[in-house]
Amino acid sequence: TEKYCHVTYPGGKAVYSPDGHLILARSLRWLELIDVNTGDCLQKFHEKHRSDIGSICFCTDGKIAVSTGRGENRIFFWTIASGESDSFIESSLANNYAAALSPDGKLLLVCAAEGFELWGTENQKCLFSASLKLSSNVLPIFSPDGRWLVVNDGEGMVYSFGLDWEYQFPGFSDWDEGARPYLEIFLALHPEYNDADFDGLMDDLQNRGYGWLRPE
Repeated sequence: TEKYCHVTYPGGKAVYSPDGHLILARSLRWLELIDVNTGDCLQKFHEKHRSDIGSICFCTDGKIAVSTGRGENRIFFWTIASGESDSFIESSLANNYAAALSPDGKLLLVCAAEGFELWGTENQKCLFSASLKLSSNVLPIFSPDGRWLVVNDGEGMVYSFGLDWEYQFPGFSDWDEGARPYLEIFLALHPEYNDADFDGLMDDLQNRGYGWLRPE
């Protein structure tokens, strides 16, 4: 039996819930939750975006959805049961084309014309960003195990980034040649340095990945 549902505005876009029972449809600035079996609109989400919605995606448990807006930097998190958005993040990217959630829901990948950002959904902080030229047809996806993310720029280029790594402490050391440029800059600025200046140098080296150098 054929089922039909009505999306209020033209230019709609829809995604299935993980269990396949629901459809979340975009109609310009609105989101509608539709029952797959009946075609009935179960919920019309409150309008939050200032511009047309660019993309929508579900969390793997089907309880949360994410939407981005074309021409704005806000990404909204929606509670499916209530149709309400309790939180949003503000990306530094002005025109968000697409988004994807990691399988465990802990990471959010947001793509825009000038690049992408990787966000932690629990602390809502940007963990990583990259500058890339992406089209409005960009397709971001996570691998099923959550260890890789892939960004298809929509114009023939595919970028792959590994997310799974284990930090290996190199052990304390007296010196590393990679730190020499920072030391030379420090000595040029502080030919007669004091303890506070030296502590500042060590903090700077730590922030640059040389925190395992012995201060002696």
